[in-house]
Amino acid sequence: MSENDNVGNVGLDVNIMRAIKQTVQVGINHALSVQMKTMIETIITGVVDGLSKRIECLEHENTKLQNENRTLKDALDASEQYSRRNSLRIFGIPKVRNQIKAQMILS
Repeated sequence: MSENDNVGNVGLDVNIMRAIKQTVQVGINHALSVQMKTMIETIITGVVDGLSKRIECLEHENTKLQNENRTLKDALDASEQYSRRNSLRIFGIPKVRNQIKAQMILS
């Protein structure tokens, strides 16, 4: 038997093999945990950034619509005031048959 025949055969105790296995598993789990945590943080950051931009857009649109609404209300109010200035209501005039109210008011 030559020296090269024993290179692949290493005699290890079962407890040492279990300890190596446990150490490798812990190392892999830790590495995966760190990678998963980083991936999750990246995903969350992307989602939050997207939602923040959407909220900013909606707030801007809301402000724009509020200003437009205010402008339309003011225009409607002005329009109603001009239509009201041609209307006149007079109270306290008794009802008279066969007489036109306009003639009665003017006399």
